[in-house]
Amino acid sequence: MRNIFNKSFFINFGLLSVFAGMIIISVFLISLNSSITSLFPYNKELELTLKLQQQSPIADKVLIYLEVENPEELKKAVDKIKKIVDESPLPFTNSVPSTSEIQELWSYIEENSLLLYPYQNSTNPFTQPEIKKRLQAKANYLYNMPFSNPGRSFFYDPLMMAPELMQEIGQASGGKYTPRYGGVVSEDSRSYLLVLKANFFSEEYDKNKLLADLDKKITSLAKQDHFTAFAFSAHLYFLESITKIKKEVTIIFILTVIFVLSIFYFFFKDLTLLFYILMPLSGGFALTFFFISLYKPQFGAIALAFGATISGIALDYVIHYLTKRQYYSDLATLRKKIIFPMLLSLITTLSAFLFLQFSRIESLQEISLFGLISVSSVFILSWFILQKLLPPFVHQNSDIKIKIPIINDYRFFIGWLIIVIVLIIFIPLIKFEDDLMNLDMKHKELDQRKEIIRRQFSESNDNIFLTFQGTTKDEALNKSLIALNTLKKEKGPTFFSPATLIPPQSKIIERKNYIRNEFQKNIFLSELKKSDFTEDSFLDWLSLTNHTENISISELPDFFKVQFDSLFTSIDGIYYLMIHIYDRKISNEMREILTRHQIDFHIVDIIEDSRIGLITFEKRSLILLSLSLLLIFIILAIAFKNLLYSLTAILPGLMGLLACIMVSYFTNNGFNLMHFVSAVLLIGIGVDYGIFITSAYRERLSTKEKELNFQSILVCSLTTISGFGVLSLSSNYSIFSLGSAMFAGILVSFLTTYFALPFLLNWINKFR
Repeated sequence: MRNIFNKSFFINFGLLSVFAGMIIISVFLISLNSSITSLFPYNKELELTLKLQQQSPIADKVLIYLEVENPEELKKAVDKIKKIVDESPLPFTNSVPSTSEIQELWSYIEENSLLLYPYQNSTNPFTQPEIKKRLQAKANYLYNMPFSNPGRSFFYDPLMMAPELMQEIGQASGGKYTPRYGGVVSEDSRSYLLVLKANFFSEEYDKNKLLADLDKKITSLAKQDHFTAFAFSAHLYFLESITKIKKEVTIIFILTVIFVLSIFYFFFKDLTLLFYILMPLSGGFALTFFFISLYKPQFGAIALAFGATISGIALDYVIHYLTKRQYYSDLATLRKKIIFPMLLSLITTLSAFLFLQFSRIESLQEISLFGLISVSSVFILSWFILQKLLPPFVHQNSDIKIKIPIINDYRFFIGWLIIVIVLIIFIPLIKFEDDLMNLDMKHKELDQRKEIIRRQFSESNDNIFLTFQGTTKDEALNKSLIALNTLKKEKGPTFFSPATLIPPQSKIIERKNYIRNEFQKNIFLSELKKSDFTEDSFLDWLSLTNHTENISISELPDFFKVQFDSLFTSIDGIYYLMIHIYDRKISNEMREILTRHQIDFHIVDIIEDSRIGLITFEKRSLILLSLSLLLIFIILAIAFKNLLYSLTAILPGLMGLLACIMVSYFTNNGFNLMHFVSAVLLIGIGVDYGIFITSAYRERLSTKEKELNFQSILVCSLTTISGFGVLSLSSNYSIFSLGSAMFAGILVSFLTTYFALPFLLNWINKFR
């Protein structure tokens, strides 16, 4: 280690201190976004889906599941769990109505049964046989409840239409409107589900932590008392993702820097150089973080994890300079030798990152932004500052201590050709990833909980909604009622629509006309005389049937009014009624029936809605990659003025692309967005390697100078591989895909540079 305490040392130390301060301040200003939605290809339909999903009625839903061995123990276990929930500081409200609220609903339905009864899909209640049967059922109800004191609403439903409605509502709502113990109980009375509104969304980190604490208390109590209980919600998915990815990004940054610096020191064996290269490296991160904190403080975790590996790419420009600085006498001579390949390399690398800006995918644009700023910053700092702090000087030995020979042997070239053939074989086998959820981390425990709930109840947090839109709420309600009637006629799966309890005005008018046309007072009075009721039992109801113009719907109970309002969302002046569908298979059946009958509806399913756009983008990306290769080839042809040299320069990048495709096959998930990012970057990085070696042979540099180029490329490839290799350790599959593809791509690019290019370039020079 040389004497470093000089002017250059203090300048370098001062810059390091400033950059370190910028990094610390900027990191506190940046918040991570772990949402997988940042990977969705942009289009108007998907943008609407995302907006609707964010405002959906289940966006803040929390489920508390409980299961006991003996049904007799259920009530006791429920009371214990509800006590813990009630003690929580979180603002929960129950989505399942209480007994008193159900009684209010029952009274509401009885009072309004004339206008709520679905005449078009049910038996006509006004025929003589039906009136007789229904009056008898009404009397039987009283006899079976001898101590009940029927209220006013009881006499507004002489034909027992309310029980039919209530049964239909209970079935369509998955048991929410026939609750027990304030929740839903399974058929075997061993499982219980409490459906809560959290009244906050997944992004509220502090409240999510309180929810996680509540879950721990629930599971701990259940374990202690020998039953099963847990919480389940989208909040817990979000919390697990953000917590894990924060840890992983931190670890990735630390390991990447350690590996990159260790590899650098292994080859250069000089702590002085290690100290100096920290300046452009930290400066690149500092300027990038600072810009992001001002321009985009809510930054994607995937892009930030990728940013950790930038050090391996950006350090290339420093390594290329340091491997050659002791071979030339002054900076001007050295710059003259390296300016062409260095600038051409910078242009191709930045072009690769710039290319990602046109993807119209947020996460890819963030990766592009990080790469553009950091790489250009490191290049500028190393070119204009580091080279002045560490000027060239002639020395018998270069800075790099570990050397490798140049291999120009046809046997190695044949071995490389075999690798090429193997890679080409996998091209026809490529498949495309059509489910973005496969790029998220695996939530093993939460997924198990979801399956348990799905198995016992129809409730889930899947973002699938049957949606109806209109310029007014009534228009949306009317469309939902038409769809519901269609499904009933086809005997398909049904759903609960608030239009059942608050029918639109057009439906009310239609039902009034039906009552006027079908109800015959004399038949009703005749059957009433034969029944157990007195003739004046239903005078108010008879008055309504005589004067249908005076019939109106009474006020809906407050609990249900709030619940139904939550099903509506408004975007750009359009009302959307969003009805949660609990199973994708059911939604597909509904889609088939409603589409066949040309009903105006839309299924909001973020996975299905993104599928077509995703596959389209991935297929188009291969075309774009081909065009980018052609564009780079043209740039190289102009720069080298020779097609064969242009071909050797682009060859490592092309081989890296093939390796990326092969990795997508072996990791069992198709070619996905992150493989596309890898392919773009591999083309840029691989071409860099090709440019330096091709330039050395084109300019017929000495054997020593060629060796220095190979040595610098070896160090560059190892530092880049070490950076991206760390990403392969991530539990997030998108980050893993990026890391594994880059690892394989850089490795194959280097093998191409080392084993194929010398043989090819010697052959080209021989025939020149």
